[in-house]
Amino acid sequence: MTPQQQKQQTLDALVAWLAAEAERQPVLVAWEDLHWADPTTLEALGLVIEQAPTVPMLHVLTYRPEFSPPWPQRSHMTPSCSIAWSARSRGAAEPAAGGKTLPAEVVQYVVAKTDGVPLYVEELTTMLLASPLLREEADQYVLTGPLRTVAIPDTLQDALMARLDQLNAAKEVAQLGAVLGREFTYELLQAIATQDEDNLARGAGAVVEAELLYQRGAAAAGQV
Repeated sequence: MTPQQQKQQTLDALVAWLAAEAERQPVLVAWEDLHWADPTTLEALGLVIEQAPTVPMLHVLTYRPEFSPPWPQRSHMTPSCSIAWSARSRGAAEPAAGGKTLPAEVVQYVVAKTDGVPLYVEELTTMLLASPLLREEADQYVLTGPLRTVAIPDTLQDALMARLDQLNAAKEVAQLGAVLGREFTYELLQAIATQDEDNLARGAGAVVEAELLYQRGAAAAGQV
């Protein structure tokens, strides 16, 4: 076994151990001073963060402002600047925008439409970011047209359904998962799916990437 394989085996064991502990009882883990962390520690933390939504596990991360986390921002991650939600603050909409500035008109509309309900704020903002209405620039989003040109869902359920519709072929995977229940194995999904293996794997990956489904454990080759 190569050193790289040994390291990966150790990291996978750490993630599996934390997940198993969280299955027995809720786990709280504090990771302090990440600006001094070595690459292997950051790699391990990235793997743990991916698993956090699948079990009752909370991680608190602290670091200096100059530190840039190497993992992508996810909906289950809350930056310190948005811990205190305010129905009338920009912080209610901007976590879903990856910290980039949103046009004031968009923020005001989202807050008014959702009444500051965090999940609805997140879903509506994500939908707007995926539309042609907003153009991403270096540190902000720019409005490209009037808000009235986009069909805005009236409820959280409508927002979730609109996001699901954007997945196209992957929508079938999400629907099959909904039939199977809150938790299911990839093998069980394979057993009932009508798609071929390649399309099924791509579809499942797209649903995971959209954060409509969370993957627990490491993926096998070609699978999620």
